[in-house]
Amino acid sequence: MGNEIENPTSPISKNDYLFKQLKHIIRNYNIRTALDIGANTGRFCYILNTLGIECYGLEPQRNLVDYGMSKGLKIYQGFFPEQIPIELSEKKFDFISCNEMIYYFYDLKKSLTKIYELLSEDGIFFIKAHQGTSHYYSDGRSLFTRYGNHVQGIPTASSLTYCLQNVGFEIINISSVPEQYFSMLFKINNKYLLSDVLSGINARASLLALNKIFDCIYGRFFSNKTKWMTKTDRVVIIAKK
Repeated sequence: MGNEIENPTSPISKNDYLFKQLKHIIRNYNIRTALDIGANTGRFCYILNTLGIECYGLEPQRNLVDYGMSKGLKIYQGFFPEQIPIELSEKKFDFISCNEMIYYFYDLKKSLTKIYELLSEDGIFFIKAHQGTSHYYSDGRSLFTRYGNHVQGIPTASSLTYCLQNVGFEIINISSVPEQYFSMLFKINNKYLLSDVLSGINARASLLALNKIFDCIYGRFFSNKTKWMTKTDRVVIIAKK
């Protein structure tokens, strides 16, 4: 996001990866209320709201909270799991999400235990996260290279699965985020050169078209295969209380 603040209510594409994931989950489970931890300006909440879910967000940065609230979203300031506003701590949620932020929990077990407590019976926990065995680290990069020293570390899909099960969660599904894969075909000398090689609009449009084709093939044949999952850049884990 850099120095720019994301507009959480910008139009949602019907092909948006998260939109499709959430729509599928809502179709299969009885979800009416949701909590998004690390909500930023509330984009995830907005997507859930458009799907008919009453969603609340928890975000530590005041300016992001204020911006989300100015867009009509229910975003509260607080640090999980210690500083949860009473408006949220006394509720039970059918769905809780951690979208690209689980690496910031300083005590993963304590945080997962609190999430388990906040979920209603048979509630769903949704994780989308970059993982530690990604191809991104194949050249020996530090696990702190991507997000800096603010993170506590980068867990793998298998370690997250273990921690979730240890708290009491049932793993429903683990899959990769296919949009990350096509760029690996362009990895040269352990450096991602897409921005350098493809600098024109037409080239980028061609890449997006090829990416869609590759994603269809990848999603159909490889996205849930163990040997591919160990190197995926990002994973989605769906667990049930």
